[in-house]
Amino acid sequence: MAGGGCRDRIRRARSVASGGQAIGARLGRFAMRKRQAALRYLAMGFVSGLTGYVLFCVHLVAIVVGLSLPAVVPQVRRLTNAERRRAGEFLGTRIDQAYRPVTGGLSQRIGVILADSATWRDLAWLGVNGCYSMVAMALSVGLTASALLAFVVPVEHAFFPEIVSGLQIDGIHMETPMGAWVAIPLGLLNGAIGWTISPWLARTEARLARWLLAPTPTALLARRVDELATSRAETVDSRAAELRHPR
Repeated sequence: MAGGGCRDRIRRARSVASGGQAIGARLGRFAMRKRQAALRYLAMGFVSGLTGYVLFCVHLVAIVVGLSLPAVVPQVRRLTNAERRRAGEFLGTRIDQAYRPVTGGLSQRIGVILADSATWRDLAWLGVNGCYSMVAMALSVGLTASALLAFVVPVEHAFFPEIVSGLQIDGIHMETPMGAWVAIPLGLLNGAIGWTISPWLARTEARLARWLLAPTPTALLARRVDELATSRAETVDSRAAELRHPR
């Protein structure tokens, strides 16, 4: 009986241990997917930031010139709408847009665009994201990639010493054998930092997009008023047509 009870306890302990290992493996895979998603988001944000920075400069020129503004704004809004979808998917929420309808002649369209607060929020996002995405990319992808490059330094020092001539990592010269081997723990440390902060950097970038690109309560109210005015005008026109052409 004692032997059987002991074997039961051993089986239960093994079962608990295997269950813990399975949970740990699942948590590890989840963390890996989370960080991979963050790195992908930051990489796409870098591309979006470069594009946005160009549009930011073009947008400023268009505001000064005025006449080219209706041609530039649709391109900016196409980019910001794509960013709303991307940030919303990453955060698990929906980010709406509330642009005022751009109609009428050239001067009227320019006036509507300049009076729309969403135009200026888009412009702010272009400038902020253009700077932030580059810094976040350098911190996350750059630090993570340094972990891989660190293993190359000792090999380069042994076979191609001229390549590492003058190279420094965190202020340590890589020209000496000791410096070349020190590159490995330094690279691993940098990679661990980049790997750890990547999700935080990606969330911050997405939250910045939500903060700047989500419509304000005033913009939502203005859009609702415009929709009601358009609906009322269509109803009046329809009623007038019925009066002019009775059945």
